[in-house]
Amino acid sequence: VDSPERLNGRSAALMRDISSHFSKIRSLIDASLSQTATLSMPIGSVPAVGVTILEVINLVTMLAKTGCGDIFDALLREQLLPRCLEIFFRHPWSSLLHNAIR
Repeated sequence: VDSPERLNGRSAALMRDISSHFSKIRSLIDASLSQTATLSMPIGSVPAVGVTILEVINLVTMLAKTGCGDIFDALLREQLLPRCLEIFFRHPWSSLLHNAIR
């Protein structure tokens, strides 16, 4: 059985490893922001969010909820929050996206 100190150390190492990939996450978000795909809805044509970006936003949200300093540092370094907010406001009709950010 692992001690709490060992588990905390392993958890911190995992968060550091995950945060080292945030530049790739930034690239996925930037690619989404540059797309102009639309969906036909009863209200007219609206920008499409896409399944991948929904999962990316879910991942970023979940990682932010860990409260880990390494995650927060990486979010700031890669400027993910402004990008996520841009996606959020570009897609006012996406209830899936808005629920993901809770």
